[in-house]
Amino acid sequence: YNYDPVKDLPLPGRYEWIRLTP
Repeated sequence: YNYDPVKDLPLPGRYEWIRLTP
């Protein structure tokens, strides 16, 4: 991914993104 999940996604989305990424 070229974007930063911390910036582009809210906190709940951030945690989900981390779950998708090992």
